[in-house]
Amino acid sequence: MKISVKSLENAFIKFVFFVAIVGIISNIVGVLTNRDRIEPRRFPFGPFNWERGGRIYDRMRVSRWKTKVPDMSKILPYLYKKKISGRPNPEHIMMLIKETCIAEAVHSGMIIVSPLIYVYIGGWWGVAFAAVYAVGNLPYVIIQRYNRPLLIGLYDRLVARQQKKSMEGEHIEHTDTLMQYR
Repeated sequence: MKISVKSLENAFIKFVFFVAIVGIISNIVGVLTNRDRIEPRRFPFGPFNWERGGRIYDRMRVSRWKTKVPDMSKILPYLYKKKISGRPNPEHIMMLIKETCIAEAVHSGMIIVSPLIYVYIGGWWGVAFAAVYAVGNLPYVIIQRYNRPLLIGLYDRLVARQQKKSMEGEHIEHTDTLMQYR
């Protein structure tokens, strides 16, 4: 097979078109997904045994490179911001957890459709661009799977703290009520 600049140019234009269309569709699906139906602790978002409690991601040093990949929430203002600032509350953290589920699903979907690039472009360029597209989405899936257990741990601690404060408040209110009736 003869490789020409023209065939690369045509393949690249088709690739960019494919990425744009899939990106737009994925963005719409992500924005319209009902967050109330997401269960972060269940399949497919819950931890897998092979992840060994996140140790596999520590070995991949995800914490070192995760901030170096582009973040669409910094580009598109209508996306949920992935920052924890000030005093985090359980509701905000749960939204972040659900956003990791949506991001994982969207990027996994992009990986799943990557063979369509080969079908659309064909030849060696189709294989090459499909591989680049699949591999390019993989870090985003890894980042979500790395972040989610950390966020769930934070969420659980915040809820426990709120419950403890609530219980202490009830005890104080109960004591005040008793003092009124003595």
